[in-house]
Parts: sequence; C-alpha cells; structure tokens
Amino acid sequence: MPTLTVTKRLAAPPDAVWDVLADFGNVGWIPGPSDVRVEGEGPGMRRFIAASSEKPVIETLIWIEPDERALSYEIANNPMPVSRFVAVNTVSESADAPGESTVVWDIDYEPIGDDAAARDAMEAVYGLMAGWVQDFATARETR
Repeated sequence: MPTLTVTKRLAAPPDAVWDVLADFGNVGWIPGPSDVRVEGEGPGMRRFIAASSEKPVIETLIWIEPDERALSYEIANNPMPVSRFVAVNTVSESADAPGESTVVWDIDYEPIGDDAAARDAMEAVYGLMAGWVQDFATARETR
C-alpha cells in the first residue's frame, strides 16, 4: 500500500500542539463541524464527525504514546479519495526553530482511482489542519 508523509512546522510550542492533538475526543479546533459524537475513551475510542455527506467521518484512535507525543488513528467514511487510511501523528520541537513544533503525519492508505489525486487531497487537508491546530494551540497558550 502507498504511504505519504506530511510534515508541517507550526509556530506554537510542541506541548501546546500535542495537547490539542492528544485530546482526541475534542475537535473544537476544526472550523465548521458542530455535530461531533464521541464513543469511548483511550485507544479504541471513536469520534463521529458530521460532514456534508450523509455518513459521518469516523476516526478511531488506535494507540497513543504521550511520552513520545505520538498517536495513531484510522479514518472510515473518509471524504478523501481513499478506501483505507491509517496515520501515525507525531509532534516534536523544530530543530531549526526552538519553541516551535514539527508535526508529522505518516499515512498508510489505499487510493480510490488516481494516486496523485489522493496524495494531493491529503496534502491539502493536512495543510489546512496544521494551520487550525497552530491557531488553536496558540490561542490556548495566550489564555
């Protein structure tokens, strides 16, 4: 299966960014969806995010390692053109920008149709997400 790594530098401290991403049941950092339902806690928990389609996007936390600032999740009913999607998400301090974060999504996926279209969609979505996480983490830090 193909893999893709998306790496973004965020102008927010790694602990603040990790706090946003590790709170898996809280997607208040995503603009738009107000209909989010969470089932369970810890690994195995699922968040159902209502989207523009009739089926919610279902994200399942596979594992989380807080000391490593790493987690893995799977997405079902994915709006991107993929039939399988598993990501490992890590947060670290940027080597070239102390006090800032490097966020990495290592994605294992199966494209539906054209692989280039799937890769472009994932790059675009995770680019947006990185900005949302940065804004939310920065806002939390200033409170």
